Amino acid sequence: GDVFVAPLKSLGYSLNTKVPAELEEARKVLLAFAPHVLALDSDQYNTKIATEEAVMGLTWTGGILELRDDPETADTVYRIPEDGTLFWLDTWVILADAPHPNAAHAFLNFIHEPEVQAKETVTNQYATPNSEAKRFIDKKMLDDPAIFVPDDVLARLEGAEDTSTDPIRLDIWEEFKSKIGQA
Repeated sequence: GDVFVAPLKSLGYSLNTKVPAELEEARKVLLAFAPHVLALDSDQYNTKIATEEAVMGLTWTGGILELRDDPETADTVYRIPEDGTLFWLDTWVILADAPHPNAAHAFLNFIHEPEVQAKETVTNQYATPNSEAKRFIDKKMLDDPAIFVPDDVLARLEGAEDTSTDPIRLDIWEEFKSKIGQA
């Protein structure tokens, strides 16, 4: 579903749309862009960007921050489209049939302690919503829009619904993969 986000948002549509005419417009945008796609690759995109084999990617925050932290690729820029994108977050869950639920709860309580959460944020460079933890995080990191996304940018993000079985999207996905030679 991630490849649908940019075309739909650039057209002013919800990334969750099920309107056939809107999906058809997105298909046209996506297929017009297809000749410029190097790969559908979530493992090697950092290497492709670092070696300048690729100059742009639909990527995750962490990988781009790794590039930015490397002196050889420090000029890497992280951008969220003006049209908006997918709202993303990482979560911790305890499965209903977890063998040690008390230990799992203790672990979650531990990692949500403000000082621990701050250390996790500094280490993995993913923002925390824990306002108490922010007291222990350097202002430079708190002001980094690639880590702590500003409110005006957050307002342009949209949560995703499960559209993975939508037949129109599945057809577009197969056509797109075929067009870039990865069917």
